[in-house]
Amino acid sequence: QVPTVLADATAIHQIIMNLGTNAWHAMKEKSGRLTVELVAMDVGDDFAADHPDLHPGSYVRLSVGDTGTGMDRATLERIFEPFFTTKPPGEGTGLGLAVVHGIMKSHEGGISVDSRLGEGTTFHLYFPAIATAEVPAPGALASIPNGKGERILMVDDEEPLAFLSRKALERLG
Repeated sequence: QVPTVLADATAIHQIIMNLGTNAWHAMKEKSGRLTVELVAMDVGDDFAADHPDLHPGSYVRLSVGDTGTGMDRATLERIFEPFFTTKPPGEGTGLGLAVVHGIMKSHEGGISVDSRLGEGTTFHLYFPAIATAEVPAPGALASIPNGKGERILMVDDEEPLAFLSRKALERLG
């Protein structure tokens, strides 16, 4: 079991989707293996000195790795730059890893990357553990507020999602 972290579930979903998509791109020419691992980790002074975004203490490390094409040193130095991409036009915006980097900064965590050409890449994401987790008692959660007849313009390019959103909003008034 790993310690509790204070993290936004949507942001974690976005991280995993971005890293998973990048892994798929790296392995699409030749099938490979995608691994996801979650472990508790104590960061000591030496490790923190090598990773400036981290401080000594308890962390939860989320690792996402693939056995794809890997990256060279020049590419590794630029991967978190907005709009930097190695993908052909139409296959990527170059924003995925910049978003992951921003999410980790907002969670006061850090990232390290291990990559070797022809062998694959592993991203290690470090989330600070919290000492205690306060779980709201059943019934203590706030109820979802109902609308008072306001109008909302909701746009989505996927018709099923637009339909579901409309139904949910209608139920809430």
